[in-house]
Amino acid sequence: MSTTIVLSATVRSGSGKGVARKLRAAGRIPAVMYGGDLAVSLSVPEREFTRAYTHDGANHALIALNITDEAGRTETKKVVLRSLQQDEVTGRIVHADLYETRKGHKVSVTVGVHLVGDEPIGVIEEEGILQHLLHEVEIDCLPEAIPDSIEVDASALHVGESIHVADLKLPEGVHVHTSADTTVVAVLAPRVEEEPEVVETVLEGAEGAEGTEGAEGTEGAEGEASES
Repeated sequence: MSTTIVLSATVRSGSGKGVARKLRAAGRIPAVMYGGDLAVSLSVPEREFTRAYTHDGANHALIALNITDEAGRTETKKVVLRSLQQDEVTGRIVHADLYETRKGHKVSVTVGVHLVGDEPIGVIEEEGILQHLLHEVEIDCLPEAIPDSIEVDASALHVGESIHVADLKLPEGVHVHTSADTTVVAVLAPRVEEEPEVVETVLEGAEGAEGTEGAEGTEGAEGEASES
């Protein structure tokens, strides 16, 4: 089950590019919380939010968001991260969309797929190549049941074998939206390097031609010497 992350937020009244620029200059990220009767405009501390997103797994975790309104009152809402906007050059988070959860209502989130266990038999004994192809899946479940990750044990795979989404062992109450036939991990046959071709025939022919030319030149010189 996913660990709940605690973050703070402040209700903001303004909107638009100018307001967003001022917020970022002050070290805050503009955000919007959906899921209630009305969308609520917020701002969150950039450092705190970025740390949670990059290190604590806020991209799929349940978030306890302590929201302070303009009157100074604080209320806690359980939310999940819906989407992020990041600067294409710097990677800096510039906007966040959050979704308020409701008790008894499922949410859709993306969670990571992590490999566990020993290296596959096909890698250790058959010189195969391990390929981890799918690193996250989209799931839906109740907010309190969001898993930290989906674990996959590929240690029994031989060369030519693979594990698909349909083979994943999911926690109770978790449903995967990712296509069932999508390959998660596979063990491929080892690469065979082709030996370079040696062009012996051409070289032998060239040597023979040089020998013939040399012989003809010698015979011609000897004949000229006899005639003189």
